[in-house]
Amino acid sequence: MLTDGKIKDIKIDKIDKDFVLWMQGTSFWGMEIDHNNDGKQTPLWLNPTLKAELGEKVRFNVIGIGSEFHTFHIHGHKWLQDGTTNVIDVQNIGPLTRTSFVIEAGEGVGPGNWMYHCHVFTHMEAGMKGIFEVTTDGAPSEPGPSPFDGIISFEIVDEPGPWFKNRAPIPGTSESLAVASPGDTLVFDMTTTNTVHTITSLIYPVDTAAGPDATNMPFDQTDAFKGGANVQLEDPGLYVFTCKVHPYMFAAVIVDDPATTAGLDFGENIRIVNGITVPTSSSLAIKLLTSFFVVTDPNNWQDYDAGLWNVSFPPVPVILDGGTVVSDLSALNVVDAPLTTATPQHDGIGEVWINTQFETSTGKTNYGSSTAVDTATWEVTKKVFGDAVNMNHPHNMWTNTENDIIYQTQWFDSRLSSIDRDTAVVLDDIFVGDSPSHVMTRPADGNTAYIAMNGENSDSSVVKVSLNPTTGALSSIGSLNIDEPHPHGHWMNNDIMVTPNAFTGTSSIYDFNTDTATVIPHTELFAVGNVFGVPIATGMHPAGDKYYVANLLDQTVTCVSTGGDACVDGASLVSTKPIVLVGGIDLITGTQSGAAGLLPIQTPVSPDGKYVVTATLLPSITIIDTASDELVLSLDCDAGCHGVNFGANENGGYNAYVSSKFSNALIVFDPEEAINADLDSDGILTSGEAAGVVGRVILSETNAAAGATFDGTPSGLHGMGGQGVLAIPNPYDGWIEETAALVDSGSLSPEVNGWITTMIANGQDDPYP
Repeated sequence: MLTDGKIKDIKIDKIDKDFVLWMQGTSFWGMEIDHNNDGKQTPLWLNPTLKAELGEKVRFNVIGIGSEFHTFHIHGHKWLQDGTTNVIDVQNIGPLTRTSFVIEAGEGVGPGNWMYHCHVFTHMEAGMKGIFEVTTDGAPSEPGPSPFDGIISFEIVDEPGPWFKNRAPIPGTSESLAVASPGDTLVFDMTTTNTVHTITSLIYPVDTAAGPDATNMPFDQTDAFKGGANVQLEDPGLYVFTCKVHPYMFAAVIVDDPATTAGLDFGENIRIVNGITVPTSSSLAIKLLTSFFVVTDPNNWQDYDAGLWNVSFPPVPVILDGGTVVSDLSALNVVDAPLTTATPQHDGIGEVWINTQFETSTGKTNYGSSTAVDTATWEVTKKVFGDAVNMNHPHNMWTNTENDIIYQTQWFDSRLSSIDRDTAVVLDDIFVGDSPSHVMTRPADGNTAYIAMNGENSDSSVVKVSLNPTTGALSSIGSLNIDEPHPHGHWMNNDIMVTPNAFTGTSSIYDFNTDTATVIPHTELFAVGNVFGVPIATGMHPAGDKYYVANLLDQTVTCVSTGGDACVDGASLVSTKPIVLVGGIDLITGTQSGAAGLLPIQTPVSPDGKYVVTATLLPSITIIDTASDELVLSLDCDAGCHGVNFGANENGGYNAYVSSKFSNALIVFDPEEAINADLDSDGILTSGEAAGVVGRVILSETNAAAGATFDGTPSGLHGMGGQGVLAIPNPYDGWIEETAALVDSGSLSPEVNGWITTMIANGQDDPYP
């Protein structure tokens, strides 16, 4: 040990106390052994305040458990590295490793409070810290919260629905819900997940619209990693946490004021992390609450095979703003709402693939499948579960020029697969990095894919992968620096790539010719407030002069010019224009007077450049006219409305294909036909107006064609989890011309050759002349 800065031996029987600290996830768990009290052992639980009297000889025993690597540090104190004479104040701790050292409390610094923590920044930010207090009065150490008193514990898993699992679930309701007391600590840790996450505030209580944030809110993590977090909740009200990588993962905690007995306290107002604040009785608050119970409980999902939809809320009283008591939350239950399918208005050309990301099979432990639908018969013809590679949450797809191989990302994992489109067989499966979200090629090179690495913490966050078109083999060939981390749904042409950067609230425009990026800041992207707008998807106009960014929490789709001003604002052209999606709905009363969307996600531009179609979690689908850059229509969607892409239809136009996470149906419509069907021109396509225009197709095996090809046996969540959508043939400007040039060359399969021939006859081989 060190005394007066010098190394001295110490006999074991001179040690006054031992502190044992287990480093697990992003938490310290402690115990004290007091050798001056017959070796009494006292559990100190989570992130305790360790206390020793000035001059006491204290041995620290620091042990790593779990799979994380840590660096242990104490402020104000140094010690000898275990087994050496090296003087250190930081020690690396790996899984199942330990270190022991003795210090003299306050040596060289005197009494006071000295932080101990993990020096890995993301771990410390997540709450991996405590206090070592050097006293002069012999006060005992102070235990932290324990699993028996003061801790609410969630584990983070890959299982669809309850991605945040309460370790002490409330019977009869969502496993992602907990009730806490003021001062309780939430502990999150990642267990059976194959990828990185964050724990981030989505909603928290505030007393007034202009009032300060709740204590310790908003809680956020700068980087994504495999670990966890802990945070103390002090103020009564409703808290919801999410993951910035996978922003439909939810944990909700109601901190109940013991002074009120009429019901559980939701608080006066809720504040969304980007600053939007509404009363807890508002329509927006109720929509968000409903979304939580739908998202986190698969029993509440829309199963079109059943034909009826039921949503259950817990039968408990709650207290809203102004002291209003709702005697039974189950009054919000949805009971036997009919779910009906309809044949789409126009048959498509070819097939459409949908990532049914939550569906399970008997042959693997992970989740998800890729489902193909014949757009002439509207039957399921293929399902790829990837049992042989244990494919995990397939999220987004693209295809090569020949349209015979599909690139498939695995968002809750680190892998990219290639799939033989015809045989529905996985050809290859390679590591690319954390949480690969979307994949695309440039039009002129279908054998090089660009993958947005949603979980990547560095600026080199788009990975390039080469495809062997003969064998389907994949190989990583480098990465692109877009000057920002954490991109999600990118888009590109031969010259530029545009990315939405979810963590930083920015968008990058990457120039392939100069290998440089221009970053659009959140102040130009967002209509509201701070950096928490979460840009999540982009779509580029075929002219290449502008693109559109869906900002999940900002409630906007923003037009961004790629060069000179190209976004339309009345009679003028401007550089950027946030198009507000909630202008047609009153967020307090819920009254809708025009087109509206809430929480936008995928947002492609139609191949002919006329329309931007966006899936929003309202749930609704919005349509923006690119000639005016104005919102012109919205129509109903299913629960968890998420994915959109276009495919050619037999009428010479384009079908929009829309998938929903918490439904097993695909929505199909031609946006021009939908706009024409809005007979009263109020911007709202009612169910009556949608009849005959909007189709719905079941994605489960109950809709399978005779002779359908499945590489696994469906076992649960049948057809659920609709996210990425890909039409074959790929109809977009630039890509379709490259494929059309191969017609009758022998390079295309007979099936694809026939589809392209039909598109050429319709004039769809050059959608934006």
